[in-house]
Amino acid sequence: MPIISGGGGSGSGGTTPTYIGYNTIGASFEAVGAASATVFYKQVTGVAAGTIRSVDAHIKGNAANVSNFGAYVFDDNAGAPGKVVGGYSAGQTSGAINVFQVGLSATARWVAVPVNYYNPSANATLWLVFVVGDGASIAFDAGSDKKFAGGNTWIREFTDVIAATANSYSIRGALG
Repeated sequence: MPIISGGGGSGSGGTTPTYIGYNTIGASFEAVGAASATVFYKQVTGVAAGTIRSVDAHIKGNAANVSNFGAYVFDDNAGAPGKVVGGYSAGQTSGAINVFQVGLSATARWVAVPVNYYNPSANATLWLVFVVGDGASIAFDAGSDKKFAGGNTWIREFTDVIAATANSYSIRGALG
């Protein structure tokens, strides 16, 4: 089940997770159009061997649309996203939807999607991937992340033109 966290992050209990990626709430928001989706890619380097419990993004809804979300971990292919190595799939509910759906209010919060990917390599370079759809917005600051605004709520590891951006999206991975 997806973990929707309204507070400090993913998980539960008395421990504070360790994060990789951009564990900062961006000052601006980038909106994704209704009946559309964007896949956001964040490269993380120097990742230790261990489990990535979830991929989280700081997002908000528009209080009108039911939004789609998904999270994945890709390996690295010479500085670009490579192959999917972990992710969340809700199953095939309609067409190729591999995400969960929820009508979010306009209140921004961290949303954590479990991926439970075990990274066997020390000092790995990976990509945290978060799919945002249908009228939701993601927080960002200046940076150099990548995105694919293909309109689909599912991802592929081929044929998509992944574009560089001038944004660092609020996407993080919870370790544990």
